[in-house]
Amino acid sequence: MKQLSLFGAESEIFWTPSQIKRKEALDNGKTILLNKKLDSVLIVYAKAKGLLVAIDRTSDWGNPFKIGVDGDRDTVCDKFDLYLDKNLILKKRLKKLQGKALQCWCYPKRCHGEKLIKSLEQLV
Repeated sequence: MKQLSLFGAESEIFWTPSQIKRKEALDNGKTILLNKKLDSVLIVYAKAKGLLVAIDRTSDWGNPFKIGVDGDRDTVCDKFDLYLDKNLILKKRLKKLQGKALQCWCYPKRCHGEKLIKSLEQLV
């Protein structure tokens, strides 16, 4: 495990290889996914840079379809795919997610945030 501080210098804070890879992508202007529970060091980093965006149900970006109630993980993600394709209001706002760290509870499991990123990449 490589040691990095929040801003790149050696420190006591441990970053996982996945977090380092996503931090580097974020530093290069890519949009990334974060797990609200597991990625605390990356969340602090993104927040300090003004790049953190919540995409859970507390925000407009949240998946309105719930695991259990509306199906399993794949089903609710598939439903979100269709929902986003038809939601012109959210689609118009997608560019606001460019270069941001999208925070949800799912990553590294399948997440509706993947659809947000794919849709954003199709705009560019």
